[in-house]
Amino acid sequence: MTVQSLILKWINHHGNHFEFSSHNIEEDLKEYAKNFWNVTHNGQTYSREWRNIRSEDILSNFGLSIEEKKHGKEKRWRVYLSS
Repeated sequence: MTVQSLILKWINHHGNHFEFSSHNIEEDLKEYAKNFWNVTHNGQTYSREWRNIRSEDILSNFGLSIEEKKHGKEKRWRVYLSS
């Protein structure tokens, strides 16, 4: 299973309106992949692939949109179904 597919499954696991931040990608996603799929990567691997997903607009291929928010020093994103 690719890192990209793990990220997409993690987003899908949380439903149609999911908001998360950088630390969720590096910590929560890491635990999700380990517990649900028995796959281990370090947090930076997930962050790197998340940047790739955003830059290539991959979420739109799955009918999803993304909104970036600032929360102090940390970035947050809201992923939701496109209308």
